[in-house]
Order: sequence, then structure tokens, then C-alpha cells
Amino acid sequence: MPRTDGRFLPSMCPRIGSVVAREDESGGVQVKVVVTKKQLKQMVAAMGQERSARAAGHRLAASPTMEQVLRSLRRRHMKRGEKGQCRSRWRPELQSIPEEI
Repeated sequence: MPRTDGRFLPSMCPRIGSVVAREDESGGVQVKVVVTKKQLKQMVAAMGQERSARAAGHRLAASPTMEQVLRSLRRRHMKRGEKGQCRSRWRPELQSIPEEI
């Protein structure tokens, strides 16, 4: 896959969604991408236009592919995690408090 300039995707796809990633025991990574229905429709339409243009032998102006958008979202998520700004769903486990009788 072609490598993209980090400045390109955020300007083309500002705030497309959020990504939550988690690594499991086997080294695999689970990724959850949250987008609105409108954003999903736009991405699917863009992919369809790109596919149609390729089939017809035309070349479209540079537009991000789904893989590029996901890569951009994951990169943004990783940067937030490094800065400590990651909003994870993890919550501390509460210790039980014994009741006095």
C-alpha cells in the first residue's frame, strides 16, 4: 500500500471518527472504529467512485482510501495514547469494603 503524508489525511478527512485498539495474547490487534452513518456513507461512496474510475481506466484526484483513513485514525489514537490523552474505557477495579456489624 502506498505510504501517505501524515498531513494529507487529516486535512482531507478531519475528525472522521475514533479508533480503539487492543492487543490480545496471541499478538493480534482488535480495532474498533466508530463513525457516524453519514461518515460511513461518504466513505463507501468514495470507495465506489474510486473503484468505478479504476475499472474505466480513469485516475481520480488524490483521495484517501479506506485503508489510509483507518491508518490515519490509528496513528492519531497512538499519538493520544503516548501523550496520555487516550480516553480508554478501562476503569479501576474497586476493592470491596467490609461492612461493620
